Amino acid sequence: MTAAGSGTVAAITRDVDNVPIIVVRHDGNLMTVYAGLDNVAVNKGDKVSTGTTLGRARNQGIVHFEVRDGFESVDPEKYLN
Repeated sequence: MTAAGSGTVAAITRDVDNVPIIVVRHDGNLMTVYAGLDNVAVNKGDKVSTGTTLGRARNQGIVHFEVRDGFESVDPEKYLN
């Protein structure tokens, strides 16, 4: 899975199943959230560009991708390449 846009890795946490959740902060109060990854390739505070590898999809091949404008989820379609 790669970053949808340039920004800074704001957080790397884990869900209740110990699966990493990566949050990237972008310009204009936007954040992207990626969950369901293994082999995390970034660290908190890293600068990323569009296409930077964040990690690999887990065995199920399902990755959760979310775009947030502040605390509000927004339609991610226009952010996908």
